[in-house]
Amino acid sequence: MGQLEHFSNLYCFSARDVIASLIDFDDVLNLPQLRELELSTDAEVIRPSQGLHLSSTRPCFNVRSLKASVHYDDHLFAYVMKRFQNLRHLELHLYNPRTASIKRKQDDYFANHLQTILDYLQSIPRHELRYYGPTEQIREIIKYTKHRSLSISVFGPLSLDEDITDPWISITQRSIDLCYFDYCDRDQLLDVVVQCCKEIVDLRLSITAISREDEIYESILDILEHCEKIQSLHYSTLGEMVLPIGQSTLLTGSDSLKRLYLRAGYIDADIYSTCSYWFPELRHLTVDRPYRLDCQEHEMDMPHARLDYLKLDFGHSFIPEEDPKFPMSSCVLLKIRTYTTRAVYTVSRHEGLVAIEEAEIPKTNVMLTVDIHCRSLGYFNLFVLDVHLLQHSFDLE
Repeated sequence: MGQLEHFSNLYCFSARDVIASLIDFDDVLNLPQLRELELSTDAEVIRPSQGLHLSSTRPCFNVRSLKASVHYDDHLFAYVMKRFQNLRHLELHLYNPRTASIKRKQDDYFANHLQTILDYLQSIPRHELRYYGPTEQIREIIKYTKHRSLSISVFGPLSLDEDITDPWISITQRSIDLCYFDYCDRDQLLDVVVQCCKEIVDLRLSITAISREDEIYESILDILEHCEKIQSLHYSTLGEMVLPIGQSTLLTGSDSLKRLYLRAGYIDADIYSTCSYWFPELRHLTVDRPYRLDCQEHEMDMPHARLDYLKLDFGHSFIPEEDPKFPMSSCVLLKIRTYTTRAVYTVSRHEGLVAIEEAEIPKTNVMLTVDIHCRSLGYFNLFVLDVHLLQHSFDLE
């Protein structure tokens, strides 16, 4: 640090995997042309900040971007909020607390100073605060977000070197992300949902834990029961999307849900008919699942759905070596039934262009049959491997 006077025109300072704290780099901020500071400390070593009196700290107005991955210490937030008062971009990521003492101090700080932190973030156009912590304050945080959006990801159970009991929480202006690196059960998810139920408009649920289907769908029923304002639901799983026995007949659902996104390795036909009953106001539906040679028929029986927009994406497999190709001589057979219309189309590729035409009997080999039954259908997007039909307007009633 003793040679800083020779770098008066330095624009960006970056240091990675250093054994230090953010405050240890305070002298760097005095470089007059400095605009960006990037810092990551050694995640395995904790070094408390030393040698700085916050009472004598002055705001630094030249730095516009701060990206820091650091351990929590007692002075961290007070220092950041006092020193960096002209940021346009902030990424502050806190490592998982290494000791029970640090975790307790960090949890107490967030419990007592959350609103101060949120007010500071509000002044920064682009920001992300990421930390591991309890979920008791999720309701207050989601009120702060612009789109009332909550994302919950469950990665687990995983084999990790360190014990991670709390979820990883990410706060941006648009949304909150919760990532559980150990499996969280229905009660844990229900606790989060109940806290946010009067605020959530957009919910994204991603599950990589397999063989927990009953608990997962019970959690979705909890969401639908409690979240009266929810308009958009994204549900993604690496496994198969199959309703447990008896759940398709439950009288539940959401009158507010308008947009639904489903992604899975396989989606059972019962999912669509159930969604048709559960979501009477559904207008936008996106389905994302890999194309499989052993599953060349896709039935969507949604007799009550008035779909303004439908996107079907039969993309490449999660396992690249199993990826088939779309032969030039093949087509997709599209059967559509609405309240007043019944039609059959083929979608094929000719000289690099995708064509759709009415045809009861396809002239080429059928690679995939999609059978859609809905009350009405507007715009339609279809992706089958590298064949893309974009924004086709059916306008069928």
